[in-house]
Amino acid sequence: MDSLIDDAIDEAEEGEPADAPADGQSADGSESRQTGTMTDDELEDVLQDLQTDITVVGCGGAGGNTINRMHEEGIHGAKLVAANTDVQHLVEIEADTKILMGCLLYTS
Repeated sequence: MDSLIDDAIDEAEEGEPADAPADGQSADGSESRQTGTMTDDELEDVLQDLQTDITVVGCGGAGGNTINRMHEEGIHGAKLVAANTDVQHLVEIEADTKILMGCLLYTS
């Protein structure tokens, strides 16, 4: 155990681990990540890794109004979902997905 700690201290003092690639290249053989320049393909790969899916859910009258306002303002990049028990209000909402809650419980 002591030798592992001593080895780690020695590597830290030397400034570079023994298994690090030489000549400024990364482990995959490219030096693009170290120089800060990337090809379009590499940038596309990074973009795919960073891609997120955002869903905004508005519940009830106030939530539906918020979803409507977001749509009117042209906010893009998020899926807009409105959920309400009031079908009349839900019809007026501009959302990607609308959920009528409690429709099996109510007859009117």
